Amino acid sequence: MSSVSKFFVKTIGPGLRASFQHGCLYSRSSSYWCSMVQQKNAQSILSTKRNVTTSAALFDETPIKMPSLSPTMSAGTIVKWHKKEGDKLQPGDVLCEVQTDKAVMAFEYDDEGILAKILINENSSEIPVGQLIAIVCDEGDDWKNVKVPENVDSSPPSSTTSTTSDPTPKDDQKLTVKQEINKISPSARNLLHLYGIDAQKLNPTGQRGTLLKEDVLQFVNDQKLLPKSLDGLLKESGSKSIPTPADATGKSKSFYVDIELTNMRRTIAKRLTESKSNTPHSYMMIKCFMDDVLQLRSDLKAKSITVSVNDLIVKSVALALKQVPQMNCQWDNENNVAKLLSEVDISIAVATPTGLITPIIRNANSLTLAEINYISRQLITRAKDGKLKPEEFIGGSFSISNLGMYDIDYFTGVINPPQAGILAVGATKKVFVGKPDKYQLRSSMNIQLSYDTRAIDEETVGEFLEKIRQNLEHPRILVVSDGTSRRRLSSLLQ
Repeated sequence: MSSVSKFFVKTIGPGLRASFQHGCLYSRSSSYWCSMVQQKNAQSILSTKRNVTTSAALFDETPIKMPSLSPTMSAGTIVKWHKKEGDKLQPGDVLCEVQTDKAVMAFEYDDEGILAKILINENSSEIPVGQLIAIVCDEGDDWKNVKVPENVDSSPPSSTTSTTSDPTPKDDQKLTVKQEINKISPSARNLLHLYGIDAQKLNPTGQRGTLLKEDVLQFVNDQKLLPKSLDGLLKESGSKSIPTPADATGKSKSFYVDIELTNMRRTIAKRLTESKSNTPHSYMMIKCFMDDVLQLRSDLKAKSITVSVNDLIVKSVALALKQVPQMNCQWDNENNVAKLLSEVDISIAVATPTGLITPIIRNANSLTLAEINYISRQLITRAKDGKLKPEEFIGGSFSISNLGMYDIDYFTGVINPPQAGILAVGATKKVFVGKPDKYQLRSSMNIQLSYDTRAIDEETVGEFLEKIRQNLEHPRILVVSDGTSRRRLSSLLQ
């Protein structure tokens, strides 16, 4: 009950039956007092409403931070915003696509609300996990007046137009706000010099006023600029001709373009450096004759069953991991022990525009050759499109990297921790074998294993490579076995 109502109840006296309901005083003996109370309470309610609509402190704002979409992700790049400022959000809506250290992944919002403010532009690289990227408010709130923390770069993407004042100015009355350039990326600086552009003419879109390569390229495309001639560049550098190694200084002036690494390539470089530094690598190679397994491939093709050489190698390795189970292990750094794994999950190396990724064929030993072919083709397609899910590339018990299609004789792979081995597969080539008077032309392939000597000894590796060779040179086992003493039911039906 309001203070005004209490006053009138006390003034009317105990002889009157009075009650307060919904903010208004009712009395059987005086309609005058009732109307007075109604007016007072109405003014109080209107005043309260006015305060609610103008108080930004009462907004229920939800900060959206850069998520960690993979176990090794420390920073990411927002590739595309799927929502604009002012759009309504429902549980499960894709807010944006994030380039992690492994792949491009969708960031889904799990609540209702309105996207009030986008704080990070598209293609702004190296946004640390946990940094504020957007603000969401409840439906019904004035999303245009949400508060943005002062220490956050809140410049919206160029494709998003945010209105913060009313009325909205017409198109010919809009003012372009020029953002100050605080930093220029190396590749952007090189392009500025190459095209002779004044940096002050450009508007940076990078985080905290960083001028990016994309900003310069956009300006070049808009203005249809051409690079300055080589002579002009040499004059600016004070040289009449290109220096040669014979110059007295011994240094040559060369022009180059910096290529910024993607998050995936940075992670690959970091992990491979750690692997070579901390994992004791040893290597062992063996030669396999591929004539019979290539004949099997031809026979399957005649039955309209398409398999690749890599599919046959994957199945051979998967069976060998079952036949020599000590090889199917991971190294546990925390406890300094080798963990034997019950399931054979083969990681296959796939080259993508953003870097190398290893999607996993789960339980490869129990799959048919046709199933391995289908699963690997699906994984490779999604990997190159950047659409792999975390469970499709995180884990694995053993890796295979095949460069045979590039006519590489042999190469050395780097172990992908916590795995303990990786098999490097070379090209299959025709070679002469046997004595001079009994030469035979055979199809030969070299495979080289890199293994962690903490988890695996040389004898086990030798037995494992021998099993792979036997599986390839006697390929019927690839059709009838899953690597155990049991035969595949499908083999009995053929």
